[in-house]
Amino acid sequence: MRHMSLRLYRTRLDTCGHIYCLKCVSDYILSSSLDGFTASCPTCRTKFCIGENLSLSESLKSLPKQFHRYITPSIRRVFVEPEAFKQRLDALEARNATLERDNRVLMAAVAKKNHLQKMKRLEAERKSTCVHDDARYVCIIIGLSNLFTLFVLDPR
Repeated sequence: MRHMSLRLYRTRLDTCGHIYCLKCVSDYILSSSLDGFTASCPTCRTKFCIGENLSLSESLKSLPKQFHRYITPSIRRVFVEPEAFKQRLDALEARNATLERDNRVLMAAVAKKNHLQKMKRLEAERKSTCVHDDARYVCIIIGLSNLFTLFVLDPR
């Protein structure tokens, strides 16, 4: 029975020529391929592209003949384990959420720092303007390294 199965569902790897039962090589690819696009021969470990090594007739066996003409030009067989991609997607979504949260925290810190700098600048401008003090005008001019105080008497 195994011999008959091999005759009906056999496939040959183009890179090295080894022949396997289609189900056996499919199971092997599912368990050994890391990216779903490449694998290695179970016998000689020669690397091959998965979609290019399955003949068109093997790929079309499951489709009714009237649909073959629509599939033939663009057929590519890819073995992908959806659970692995689901786990990777979940991990990337969690990382993205963490990065977005961290970004919000950093943006708030930058906004707070900018606000404090603006308040210091406004305070410095306020101090450098003239202040009326009864009969005198007092102007305080703040330099980069020195503090200059200028008292101007009321001209009246």
